[in-house]
Amino acid sequence: HGMTVLLISHNMLSIQSLCNRVLWLQAGQIRKAGSASEVVGQYLQTASSALSERIWTDPATAPGNDEVRLHRACVRPLEGAVENPVSVARAFVMEFEFWNLRPNASLYVNLQLYNPYGLLIFESAPVHETQWLGRPFPVGLFRFTCHVPANLLNNGVHRATFLLVRDEVVILHKEDDILVFEVEDSNEHRGGWLGPWDGVVRPILQWDTELVEPRIAGATTGVQGGD
Repeated sequence: HGMTVLLISHNMLSIQSLCNRVLWLQAGQIRKAGSASEVVGQYLQTASSALSERIWTDPATAPGNDEVRLHRACVRPLEGAVENPVSVARAFVMEFEFWNLRPNASLYVNLQLYNPYGLLIFESAPVHETQWLGRPFPVGLFRFTCHVPANLLNNGVHRATFLLVRDEVVILHKEDDILVFEVEDSNEHRGGWLGPWDGVVRPILQWDTELVEPRIAGATTGVQGGD
């Protein structure tokens, strides 16, 4: 009816289903314009460029403000280095380091992990951490480590957003795409299936199999022989 609707989103599924023309903006500039399938396809391909480790050496210019500044972020296998790949079948960690610049700060962190289509897979915070949770933070460099168990994520490129929060409600700094990394596929725990495994997550759930009744009631079986 002569109306144009503008949708601004990181959710690739919504964009593909609702839009017939897409503009990809990057750093305030148009990176690509065209059909939804064309632009989304190129965006997802470009997003595969891994950012498995990021380091800011100067607290004066690092992302943040006069209260907190980022220093380092990385993703690595639990028993490996940043250079080692992250796999579906192996546990891994995400580490986040930042400078606290204010004494007696009441700080909290939050992690959001997204799949390639912009769907939020999970949100996590160190709510069971006992050493610093609820305690005032002195000035200094802190590291938070998030442990992700094996056989949780599906394969594909994942993107992490990290938030530094004061007093549980005031967002001091939010860093989108602080990590971009690929979870590689694994042939373990697949049975006889070697094709694509659909779904946002890929947990190994317990299954039980039992023979409920050895014969079907009312059915007759037999073997007929012959020469």
